[in-house]
Amino acid sequence: MFLRPSSTILRQAAMRFGRVCRFASVLILGILMSGHIQSSRAAATDAQAGGLVTLRGNTRAEATALNDRGRVSDDMALNHMMLLLHRTSEQEQALQQFIKDLHDPASPHSHH
Repeated sequence: MFLRPSSTILRQAAMRFGRVCRFASVLILGILMSGHIQSSRAAATDAQAGGLVTLRGNTRAEATALNDRGRVSDDMALNHMMLLLHRTSEQEQALQQFIKDLHDPASPHSHH
């Protein structure tokens, strides 16, 4: 003969399970973000040191040696190509200041 657990026991078990799942999600997210931040910092440091930085995970699957057709002419137009770069906060601040200076007649950057 089996006893049916009361709804209070089931509710408590469900609440505990929910807390464990939320904790695990936060823990996993923290670990993933920590790795991303460290790799971003390493790439920024390498780039600032004048070295080359390989940006991983941004190459289309079709870009393989099998599909490589060699060099193209210097005047070939690359329609629909987009290059997205992320500025550091210092670079963004310097850019915003430069744009303000362009509109300030007293600034040496202004061409009014």
